[in-house]
Amino acid sequence: MSRKRTFFVRPGQRFGRLEVLEERLRERPGKPSLWEALCRCDCGEQIAVLLQGLKGGTQSCGCTKKRGTMTEAFLATRGRARSFSVSPGDRFGKLTVMFEENEEQPDGKKLWVAHCSCECGKKTIVLVNNLKSGGVRSCGCLQRERASEANRIRATHGLSGHPHYPRWRNMMDRCYDPGGAHYKYYGDRGIAVSPEWHDVAVFIGYLETVLGPCPDGHSLDRIDNNESYKPGNLRWADAITQRQNQRRYLKE
Repeated sequence: MSRKRTFFVRPGQRFGRLEVLEERLRERPGKPSLWEALCRCDCGEQIAVLLQGLKGGTQSCGCTKKRGTMTEAFLATRGRARSFSVSPGDRFGKLTVMFEENEEQPDGKKLWVAHCSCECGKKTIVLVNNLKSGGVRSCGCLQRERASEANRIRATHGLSGHPHYPRWRNMMDRCYDPGGAHYKYYGDRGIAVSPEWHDVAVFIGYLETVLGPCPDGHSLDRIDNNESYKPGNLRWADAITQRQNQRRYLKE
């Protein structure tokens, strides 16, 4: 007696390191018979595997669990295919990849790392996954530059009491302060401030002469949400208009 078959194999079919030689019925006294496949592994061993085992993911005779018989590629990825890799010349922010390698860590694990050169001239080693996620885009100089800029814009300009000063301060922090709560929605996605507006007096002069007084219930808004803070891209807008202009409401 055997169970109804739902999975079939044929000679020559491969499952990972296993090649099917034949399929056969495994008899079990007092129990239903089971279909199995006689397979030859790439290491040379032969093994009988239940068809459900092949269907469920059996890939070898067990040799890949023995470190001495693992292939270099298997060791490098610990049996898992790489979903992301980099090549010499690939750019990520200010970093250019020179080469990648599988580096052993103090705990014995191996991780893919990229040796990169930064625009500032320094060399650095970065986890490939951090390049993929966008978490690292320089040797560290980019964060230092932004922190310096953030400190500079906090300097006193003699206009800290002006009604438009908080608008200027918020705008600059959003674009240049990596520690700011909203930086990831602005500076981190490339939104910047027009160079002349780094001077708070020039920015305030633009608002007063071009946009005029801020109407009740309105606040400063960028007309094109994907463009920077620059002349011609600012307006006073009410809350409803600003919500409609947010990225989640805009078509890609």
